[in-house]
Amino acid sequence: MASPSDRYRLIVAGRLARAAVDTIEARFGGAATIHRIGEDTAVELTADQPSLRALATLLWDLGHDLLAISRFPDGTAALTKP
Repeated sequence: MASPSDRYRLIVAGRLARAAVDTIEARFGGAATIHRIGEDTAVELTADQPSLRALATLLWDLGHDLLAISRFPDGTAALTKP
């Protein structure tokens, strides 16, 4: 089980494919949230590092480009992309 400090944000170039959204929702449920940041997409995940690696691999396998992966403590406002 992830501790409250195991929160990650992945910034993906552009929009996520519908297949990616459906798969993320099925595999990670409420542990992952997806929202737009300008022209890109943020996926925030509360999970352990193996789950983080699984999500990053899934996004790469579906042809998405990851612009950034960052960790932030729970309760900290997510940073917006400049």
